Amino acid sequence: SWLLDQNNVPRAAISQNGKTRTETFWFRDGAATPWRKISSAQGEAPRIIPAGFDADGSLLVYANLGSDKFKLYEFDPVAGKPTTLVLEHPLVDLDTGTLLTRLSDHRIVGMRIEADKPEVAWFDQTYAGLQKLLDASLPSGNFNQVRLLDDGKVSIFSSGDRDPGQYYLFDPKIKRLEEVLRPQDWIKPELMAATQVVRYKARDGMEIPGYLTLPQGRPASKLPLVALIHGGPWVRDHWGFDPDVQFLANRGYAVFQPNYRGSTGFGSRHYSSSFKQFGQSMQDDITDGVRHLIDKGIVDRDRMCISGGSYGGYATMMGLVKEPDLFKCGIDEAGVVDLIWLQELGYTDYNQGDPDAAEAFQKVAVGDVKADRAMLEKYSPRLHADQIKAPVLIVHAVRDQRVPIAHAEAMRDALKAAGKTYEWVVYADEAHGFTRIENRIDRYSKIEAFLRKHLGP
Repeated sequence: SWLLDQNNVPRAAISQNGKTRTETFWFRDGAATPWRKISSAQGEAPRIIPAGFDADGSLLVYANLGSDKFKLYEFDPVAGKPTTLVLEHPLVDLDTGTLLTRLSDHRIVGMRIEADKPEVAWFDQTYAGLQKLLDASLPSGNFNQVRLLDDGKVSIFSSGDRDPGQYYLFDPKIKRLEEVLRPQDWIKPELMAATQVVRYKARDGMEIPGYLTLPQGRPASKLPLVALIHGGPWVRDHWGFDPDVQFLANRGYAVFQPNYRGSTGFGSRHYSSSFKQFGQSMQDDITDGVRHLIDKGIVDRDRMCISGGSYGGYATMMGLVKEPDLFKCGIDEAGVVDLIWLQELGYTDYNQGDPDAAEAFQKVAVGDVKADRAMLEKYSPRLHADQIKAPVLIVHAVRDQRVPIAHAEAMRDALKAAGKTYEWVVYADEAHGFTRIENRIDRYSKIEAFLRKHLGP
């Protein structure tokens, strides 16, 4: 991957060798000078990542040398290392954020940060003042994402947990704010549910961040719960408008979204401590979060369901295996149910994209199919269907190339053989996710009916 300077000259680059899991940072002083290697990092070793060129051609970099989290630094090309610290955040990595550049002169003037809630740090006081003005003028509680245009105006996307967003155009010279477009104008923010940040301690002491959305107009006491587990697993849930969350909250359910270990952006330890922990500490993080809400008296321990897609589907089925008395039901959408198949099903798009890289990463992050086979079998839900007590809704798509339908069929067959209760929903014209409106409506209808049946009204 390449990074261009203010004159559109590629002067920083990252090369990756997936087979050896090595990442190398390259730099050159100009178009006519040779590239030179600055640093290489293998696996999860600390590294330097080029972030962006400023208007004068100087380079900013992200680095986590001697730190658990990536910070933003100035870069010294002669010494080949980060120098002055520009910005850091106590909770999250900055390499998941976005540098904000003024297009008229390529000057870096700020940074958007993906923290518990989105934040912005302005290096230019003019834009800091502008942000303050816009925040006071636009809907309270929203995050107002500012984009600097080359004519001096700014576009704003204002959105929040209850608001899918609206676009505005602001002219600082004449102080005029103009509404441009509200893409989902049928959604009324005042009818949506608020999402709050939660943090709790896992059983080994690691702090786990997450989100909790409570239904409107109901006291935060003894609520039915849906633990909604994100896929990946090496991504994260973000604060903001989420259609699935709002749908569930509208139907009266508290919705819990844990950023279990392995979720990205929370530091090296949070990320790498997930390796070879499918069904183990990663699963315990989810269980510990649910029990935290029970202890707080927010949710009803007798009316809880676990749900998720892709890795979230895996966590759903593994949660039902590992904690058979905790959840009253589970919704597995496009879920992995056999960890060995992650590597042995070579026809998935993930394994075909870069086979060497996929194999090298999975050996480290999930487990080696030879050396760790017993562990992988122990934490593959389809092999332990007899331990499941709760009814399951399985939702999958025929054209799914990321998690082939063979996973769903095997889980269905295992549940059937064990005499367990399940429901089976398959969409012939979808892939890894559901995009057709008729399928999305059907999916929501079936989820609503399933939850009502097993958690009560």
